[in-house]
Amino acid sequence: MRKFQQFWWGLLIFLGIFGGWGFHATSQVLAADKSYTVGKVNIGAELKTDGSMQVVEQRLYNFSGDYKFAYRDFKLQPNQAKIPGRTESYELKNFEVCEEKNCYRQLRPDQVNWQSPRENPVGTFTVRQLNDQTLRVQWHFSAVSVSKVFTLKYVVVNAATLHGDTTELYWQWIGSDWTVFQENVRVTLGLPMGIPDDQLQAWAHGPLAGVVAIPNPTTVNFYLPRLPSGQFFEGRVVFPKGIIWASAKGTSSLSQIQAQEAKFIAETQAKRLKYEQYFKWLARFLTGLAGVMVLGWIWMMWRFWGGYKDKNFFLLFFWGVVRGAGVEFSYPPREPP
Repeated sequence: MRKFQQFWWGLLIFLGIFGGWGFHATSQVLAADKSYTVGKVNIGAELKTDGSMQVVEQRLYNFSGDYKFAYRDFKLQPNQAKIPGRTESYELKNFEVCEEKNCYRQLRPDQVNWQSPRENPVGTFTVRQLNDQTLRVQWHFSAVSVSKVFTLKYVVVNAATLHGDTTELYWQWIGSDWTVFQENVRVTLGLPMGIPDDQLQAWAHGPLAGVVAIPNPTTVNFYLPRLPSGQFFEGRVVFPKGIIWASAKGTSSLSQIQAQEAKFIAETQAKRLKYEQYFKWLARFLTGLAGVMVLGWIWMMWRFWGGYKDKNFFLLFFWGVVRGAGVEFSYPPREPP
């Protein structure tokens, strides 16, 4: 009987570990009274010959709980750590915020309750410059455990950068300040006519799964299946001068940009190789761990069987289950009277 007890205690400990982990994960989910996700992102951008870019961002928000407002921040200063060859700030204007059937009314920043944003009128939005580097668009609505599609429209007045021998668009489609992941990010960038096929180049920066494609000289597509929180997704495009006639001035050259991108590609390939090696070792470790668990289970069953050589030990194994179901049962089997 002692070995039988050891068997059941081992089984209970095994189930307790995994059951406790599942309960912990479930309790964490239940403890959050509200949350949201962004399930789909479509961004359309059109670069004009005056260097401006019209942008339309559409996001599917899935709300769980009561929500009254959302916001989107824009970085106005080029990231000098990336040596962009540009110091002029980006200028944004002509903002619009819409749902599927209606667009919101814009409020001046002094008409907005910034201390209690949930108290602002539903169906309104505002634009406020937080500092010399950040511009915020905030909109107000009512959502209780529903899904909503929000469309944000704006114009980047000086999106393009005119360098010495090339024109560049270097734009961050999604910044790293988001606290939730975003899925199915698709960006379609339209370019002016007249760019030669063999002189258009494009790169995507961000997670390793991001891809960029040039189906024709007036279109560049960017795609990312999932963008984790705290990470960014951006695109860079270069083409000959003369197509864009006005915009911000830059100090880089085509060769410098290509050298930067070659370095980024080498770093990305090294990172991808590192991740591949990591997952290979992880797969081996998990396979080995599974093998150890199976061997441990076999050993525990062997110890149990070794103490009960009766051919009817299966009845003993399921005795607790059968009794729990309310079925009359006895071990060892008794002869009928």
